[in-house]
Amino acid sequence: FHAVVFSEEVSLITCEWAPFFASTLENNGFVAELFTESFEQVDYDSSVTFTNWPGAMRQAKATTADALLGAYYSEERAKHFLFSKPVYSVESVFIARRDSGVLYNGTLRNLEPFCVGISKGYTYSKGFDQAEFLTKVEADDPEALVAMILDGRVDVIIIQVEKFMEIMRSTSPGQVNMLTALGPSLTKKGLFLAVSKDHPNASELVCHFNEGLGRLIQSGRYAEIIKQKNGDHLP
Repeated sequence: FHAVVFSEEVSLITCEWAPFFASTLENNGFVAELFTESFEQVDYDSSVTFTNWPGAMRQAKATTADALLGAYYSEERAKHFLFSKPVYSVESVFIARRDSGVLYNGTLRNLEPFCVGISKGYTYSKGFDQAEFLTKVEADDPEALVAMILDGRVDVIIIQVEKFMEIMRSTSPGQVNMLTALGPSLTKKGLFLAVSKDHPNASELVCHFNEGLGRLIQSGRYAEIIKQKNGDHLP
């Protein structure tokens, strides 16, 4: 019988994505905390590095970092990465300039006459990602995306709801009335741990993480972290 020895240190990489994870937030943000504490449950000591999203994807794929923290699942990514169970889920919506005349009822063809801003390296819904009839304009990150719609360079953007509110609060609170959310949500997606298939311990790492996440949920600590995030402190 040969016991496999695992490194008890795991390096996670991601992008600045407040209010979920960011280097400026306490414990790197509540979603990062869900990841690091899940690893703690199975005796892994994890460190989190922040860069831009395309850079994070590259480093995780090349295994210079052990895993991506907070990745969306897509069939394309699944060719290169193994995914954990979902850790948290987020909704993405279309945000339009009120003066643009954009109407959206769930049909992507409604957006054909307009310029749609997206974040570089992000994946959305399969239908949207493959919709070549749309005029898509890439921004380097969600902050640049919001600046782009406020400047009138695009008519509509896709962004995660809480992320949008966070950016508007911190950068442009006076301009929020220029914009409106269009329904329905484009996606509700899980945030996953993603480990490159080239990583020597890929399946073990994902398996251990899933076990840790299960323990975190069972212990009640998962719910506690979410409550703190919502400012819903128990007496």
